Amino acid sequence: MKKIVFGALMLFCCMGAISLHAQRKETSFGIPASSVTVNVSLQKAPVFSIDSKKVSPGRSGNLGSFSKVWLVNEVTFSFQLTKDIRRYEAYPVNALSIEMYICVPTTGRNPSLRWFYGEQKLNTLVIAPAYKSQRFMASLFMPPCYVFPYLPKDKNGKYNLKNLEGVVIFKDINGRILGKKAFSYTKKLNTKRADALFSSVERLQQQLPIMLWPREKTPWEWVDADRFELPLTAIANEKTVETKTVSEDKEGK
Repeated sequence: MKKIVFGALMLFCCMGAISLHAQRKETSFGIPASSVTVNVSLQKAPVFSIDSKKVSPGRSGNLGSFSKVWLVNEVTFSFQLTKDIRRYEAYPVNALSIEMYICVPTTGRNPSLRWFYGEQKLNTLVIAPAYKSQRFMASLFMPPCYVFPYLPKDKNGKYNLKNLEGVVIFKDINGRILGKKAFSYTKKLNTKRADALFSSVERLQQQLPIMLWPREKTPWEWVDADRFELPLTAIANEKTVETKTVSEDKEGK
């Protein structure tokens, strides 16, 4: 009986050690808040003109046109690596998820914060440890149909983003948080305000509708494709379709 108990304890300890080792291996890199920058701007969708011999992307019209303006949120980040990762020439990070939460204050008798949420999933990122300053870029977009009714405007009818704040969260393929950062459109947030935003996001998760669109769902899908990371689209998860040649079909009959 003692041998059985001793064997069970040894098995339990070994399983725990393996689990701990796997956990350490999975969390051997992260995204520090100091490496994250969020650039928020109002833009019109890119336009490709073919009226002349030269085809070039551009933007036309006045940003004051409420029916055409998008809220563009560009996120730049870097990885912090351990010695185990730095020994590789290249290290893949699969299906990184970027969650963004934006809040803007409402006016009136009962002022409050209105929240917007979206997620961008990226295809495999290849980290090259030899490049210490390697940076990655992704983006999320709020379409005009949401911008016009929900973003605040000043007395002149122009969009007012000065009080816009938010949180960006990075997760790995298993949903483990790799990093997060609270940000503001015009000012640097103190620790107290950042913690308040994090607490609000934890409370509101799974409750917010999707109002920030991933890049592949917008006119920016292939614009500046060399600078922005490749989105993870549904085609990457589909099974490969089996094909047969004409000769094979004939042989099978």
